[in-house]
Formats: sequence, C-alpha cells, structure tokens
Amino acid sequence: MYGEKQGKAIFSEVPSNVTRGFAEFALPVALVEFGGSGKMHQRLLDILNKERETLKGKIEESLMQQSQEYKEILEKHMADERQKNREALATAAKSEKESVQAAILVAVKEERENMEKLHMEEKERWQTERSEDCEKIAQAVEDAMQEHKQNSQSNLKAMTLGR
Repeated sequence: MYGEKQGKAIFSEVPSNVTRGFAEFALPVALVEFGGSGKMHQRLLDILNKERETLKGKIEESLMQQSQEYKEILEKHMADERQKNREALATAAKSEKESVQAAILVAVKEERENMEKLHMEEKERWQTERSEDCEKIAQAVEDAMQEHKQNSQSNLKAMTLGR
C-alpha cells in the first residue's frame, strides 16, 4: 500500500530557526516516510508545521503568563518591603522623638538645677549685702544716738551753766 518504505521512521530535531524557548521544550519529531506520495508527505509536514506553530503560541502564552505571575509576585514583594520600610521609619522616628524628648528633659532639669544654684548664690549675696547694710545702719544709728546724746549733754550743760 505505501511501498517498501512503509513505517520507516526518520527522527529529526526541531529546526534551529525555531525560537529557543520552543526548542528547549520540544520533543524530537518523528516523520514517517511514505513511498511515492509527495502530497501525503507535504500534508504531514504542513500538519507538523501547524502543530509547531500552535505549540509555539502556547509556549509564548505560557511564558507571558509566567512572566506576569513573576511580575505580580515581585510587585507584592516590593509592596511588602515598602510597608516594612515605612514601619521601620516610623519606629525609628518614634525612637528618635523619644530620645530627643529625653535629652530635652535632661537639659531642662540641668538648667533648672543651674538656675536654682544661681538663685541660691544670688540670695546668699543679697543676704550678705543686707547683713552688711544692717550693720552699717546699726552703726549709723548708734553713731547718731551717740552724737545726739553728746549734743543733748552739751545742751543740758549749756542750759545749766547759762542759768
């Protein structure tokens, strides 16, 4: 029916002009030679070419889908990383704020202590000056009383003698 070559299989690899993605996944194609039937041979080649193109399209579609899935995974990962970064920044900002507040409280406390010390020193100086002034006033009063006493005695003597 098909001649002497009926059922003889010739194995050939996918041609090199087919895309690399297709070549990596393609299996060797078995061609059956049928003697004397060029039309049948051409028909089988056309069917194989159609199948190859169909598979090529499916592989490209699969690769595009896989690429889209990887892209979505990457975008999700990037969104997670951005969220982690935001949280880390918020934590760092909060920690920095707390550190600054603590430093301000320490500075305010130190300043208050310095002001209290200065106030105490000023108060001591004021009290010393006041004591000195009180002593001067007491001395002036005593001197004035002594002078008044002497004047009174002199006036009394003068009055007593002048009578």
